[in-house]
Amino acid sequence: MTFNWLTFQTPSHLDLSVPWLGYVAALVYALLAGFFLTRYRHSFNKLKKQRWILFAVCLITAPLLDRAFVVTIPSIGTQTEVAAGVFGFVPLMAAALWLGSGPAGLVGLVSGMTHALFVSGRLTQPVEMALVGILLAIVFNQPYRGKLARWLRLPLVAVPLVAILAAWPLELAGIFTTGRAGLLANLERTISYIFPVLEIYLLTGLIAAALFQIVLARRSAWQPVRDDQLVVAPWQKHLNRRLLYTFAPPAVLSILLVAIVAGLAGYRAAMRLIVAEMSRDALKIGALAENQESSPLAEVLFDSLVGSGEGLIIDSGGQIVFNAADSEFEGQVFSVENMRFLFYSGSGSAYLQVQADGTRQIVYVLPLEDGAESQSAVIIVPDEVVLQLAIQIAFPLLLMLTLLMAGLLILFLRLIRRITDPLEMMVEATDLVAAGRLSESLPYVGEDEIGRLASAFGKMQTRLRERLVEQERLLDVSRSVSSNLELFRAMPPILNSALDVTDSQGVRIALSREKASSSQSFQTGPLASAMAVLDEQLLDLVERQGTTVISRLWRASGTLDLAELDPSIKSLVALPLRRDTTFLGVMWVGYDEERAFEEAEMTFLSTLAGQAAVAIANAQLFAEAAEGRRRMEAVLQSTADGIVAVDPDGKIILFNPAAEKYLGVRAERALGSKAITAIAAPELTHLLVDFQEPNAVLEIKSRDSRTLLVSISTIVGQRSAVAGRVAVVRDITAIKDLDNMKTVFIRMVSHDLKSPLTYMRGYASLVPISGDLNERQKEALNWINGGIEAIAQLADRLTYLGKLQFGEDVELDLSLIDVEELIREESGKHIELARQKRISVELDIEEKLPLLLADGLLYGHAITNLIQNALKYTPDDGKVLVKAYRDGENRLSVAVRDTGIGIRKEDQGRLFEAFYRVPHRDGDPQRPSGSGIGLALVKAIAEAHDGTVGVESDFGKGSTFIITLPILNADEIADKQ
Repeated sequence: MTFNWLTFQTPSHLDLSVPWLGYVAALVYALLAGFFLTRYRHSFNKLKKQRWILFAVCLITAPLLDRAFVVTIPSIGTQTEVAAGVFGFVPLMAAALWLGSGPAGLVGLVSGMTHALFVSGRLTQPVEMALVGILLAIVFNQPYRGKLARWLRLPLVAVPLVAILAAWPLELAGIFTTGRAGLLANLERTISYIFPVLEIYLLTGLIAAALFQIVLARRSAWQPVRDDQLVVAPWQKHLNRRLLYTFAPPAVLSILLVAIVAGLAGYRAAMRLIVAEMSRDALKIGALAENQESSPLAEVLFDSLVGSGEGLIIDSGGQIVFNAADSEFEGQVFSVENMRFLFYSGSGSAYLQVQADGTRQIVYVLPLEDGAESQSAVIIVPDEVVLQLAIQIAFPLLLMLTLLMAGLLILFLRLIRRITDPLEMMVEATDLVAAGRLSESLPYVGEDEIGRLASAFGKMQTRLRERLVEQERLLDVSRSVSSNLELFRAMPPILNSALDVTDSQGVRIALSREKASSSQSFQTGPLASAMAVLDEQLLDLVERQGTTVISRLWRASGTLDLAELDPSIKSLVALPLRRDTTFLGVMWVGYDEERAFEEAEMTFLSTLAGQAAVAIANAQLFAEAAEGRRRMEAVLQSTADGIVAVDPDGKIILFNPAAEKYLGVRAERALGSKAITAIAAPELTHLLVDFQEPNAVLEIKSRDSRTLLVSISTIVGQRSAVAGRVAVVRDITAIKDLDNMKTVFIRMVSHDLKSPLTYMRGYASLVPISGDLNERQKEALNWINGGIEAIAQLADRLTYLGKLQFGEDVELDLSLIDVEELIREESGKHIELARQKRISVELDIEEKLPLLLADGLLYGHAITNLIQNALKYTPDDGKVLVKAYRDGENRLSVAVRDTGIGIRKEDQGRLFEAFYRVPHRDGDPQRPSGSGIGLALVKAIAEAHDGTVGVESDFGKGSTFIITLPILNADEIADKQ
């Protein structure tokens, strides 16, 4: 093996003076390549920008890599050698992997043309490489499932396979057909290229395959075929193809192997015969060695050598002393050192000599004794003679073997057809069954396994047709049951289906007395009326025992009273009708013959019984629903609250008399109309048809100036589907009057308390001036002043509450407030109370809180109220935490948390109502007394500032009250002020 970096320096040549057989081979190769390129021309349409660039790179690098890094491999024992670029396969494989068959064929054509011009000169070389590229692309891009196809897509598997099965035979055929010598000489020359060509293809191919295998292992996305593109292989779709693809390749390989063995055996036999003949010719030459120069007989003898071979006589030094063919060679040296020894024959030795052009010849050397000087007779015969004789020996055997194998292959194919044709017919019948055409039967008849399989399939087809008829019957029954809620409409399809399918004389359905409605039984059939005498007996029997099958009715005389039964009834089957565990009745079928009941028939009857039970249950549920609906309608008609319901389209579907009264619209006019047009209350109709708002509450005025409270909510049906909206209208005029009375009372109390409190505070301040007071008098005076102050605070709270919650002329004195300073100031007012109860008061104020626009007096009063309540309801040694923080981007919250007695969940909803006090329950700790105004005032203050107040409490663990006000920007503050 030799290696060269670059071999473009050799002159280019292309041998066009080839025999007609070479042009035929080139034409066949070209037609084959053209067929593949035409078939896979769509691969060019798939080339995008990046792939066009890759295609251009492959076209450019293909000739360069074919002539760069060239390795030359000589044949062992011959003078034949083959050269190729080590990386010459790389562009071809890249095109085959990622570009498709068309581009790969063109890249192979360019690579083959380069190799033909600078190396082989062979006319068929470009098309050979084009075919190799096309075949590689086909193997790499085959989109078939299965292990075999997946292995074939691997470069390390595909390349050796294509090299051995395609590239190697194609090049050897090209070498044979383009040779200028005779057929036997060309064959002999081609044989000398067998191993060098195979070695060079495997070497260059495996190098490229290893490189691309590494690339694909690292980049799985670069695989030529994705998993989601895989389809079923042709050999997996049809059994005959699978058998053919399974056995044909081994058969062909076996024929080739046997042919090669037979050819080698014939060649060896021919070699033995020719060498034996050469041995006899050498003995004749030795006998005439003394007078070889003068005897005409010697020349005749040399001319008649085997295979028109050449005869020589050499001395002990290897010099030619006689050559009958050409005397010019006399005196030259003849040596067997560079020849391959074959075997001994007689007294001589046979050798194989390879010429410079690759042809071979057989050399036989026989030592002669010529006095004191040793000489040898040499017979040289071309290897063509051996090949010709080998063909004559092996051809009849090869012909007979080929005919035999062809016959066996044809027989095998016919045998496959005999197996697969019935199977294909069964597949077609299966397709007909799948298409619903059950009336067509299989034409195949036979006694073998396939025939029995076809017969079984025919029976299955018949059974399937019967089951399909039953299913159609059941479908009709199901439709009837689902569309009819009256038993007299739902039962006939069930009875008729049972009568038709079972070929019975009568079918009856008898209902249990507890579950019977207007009808006790249903029947059909010629003997159905005569069978009625067994209804009551079968009801009792089936309720106790379940499904009852009596194949011979006369044997059941001990269980049933058959005296009044028509004697035509010979057997029966009775099935219970149940809904869950409730017995509804019985369905029973009577026959005029004794019979055995098949499982399919019992299954069909059981299904019909189930449908009958469903029909009875539906009728009962419908009756119950109708009764419930009547009750609901009575309730809706009688209720004092007006109820209006609309569907998803906004049309009124419910309008009770109370709604007529409150809204002034007649139900006949409102029902079915759009709520927006039927009801003259825009604020109500807007919320009623607004499905984006789940719940809403509003107050409206009726035509007679009554106050109506409307609660609107969404009607949610099954699977959370919106079924409409409902509005409940309630007259709250009395409640509003009572609320107004409470408002007036609060204002009167707050106003009437202030005047006497002023007098009391004034006269109390004069008492110390009148004279000295003892300690008890001072203490009493302090208590009087404290009571006056408490009543004054109560009056102030009532005043604030009346203004904020019930008044309409409230004005806030808004200013920017430092919340941290306000909290510290208000909490400082209660230090003494906290010290008395040993309660720790902690402040947790977030840094850099923004200024808050609020009424400082009211806001401070709200925080004071929350702190005071926390201290009041927290037992001794407790803890109170006042926390201020930003609650989101535009809100500020103050939370007051205590460790007091807490508030139950059911009491938290009314905490902020005026005058509401949490009720005392058994086992609750004692609560301090209060007026119930403080938290209502806190809520009123928060809402007056567009804020909120809330509570979080766990009973027995403490409570947290949170007041939250909005943080305004500069523009909003300017608008407020």
